[in-house]
Amino acid sequence: SMAEMESPQGATWLWELQWLEGEVPVNLTGYTARMDLRKAPLEKDPEDDNLVATFSSEPDGGITFEVLQGRVLFGVHYDHTSELPSGRYLYDLELTSPEDVRTRLVSGHAIVTPEVTR
Repeated sequence: SMAEMESPQGATWLWELQWLEGEVPVNLTGYTARMDLRKAPLEKDPEDDNLVATFSSEPDGGITFEVLQGRVLFGVHYDHTSELPSGRYLYDLELTSPEDVRTRLVSGHAIVTPEVTR
């Protein structure tokens, strides 16, 4: 699905989403997640120069799961978001199953609004 998210620079980012098949949560045991913020789509960036930030389910990567509820939790501390340049970016959140099946759960535009207060 497509979603636009507005994220303030220098603030803690917290959001979550739930993956359902019908009305049943997908069991996320063994899944991994990755999300990139880019200035342009990967296909138009062969040198990978447009990567702004990467988040993942690796330790301290910003993405965790509530596996039995099918919930993906995204949390990034303000120390990290203050380093991101303000602007409008593309993003997508991809989950990979233990069977190595990759699913794009959500994608769209992320707007990082500039911080004024230090």
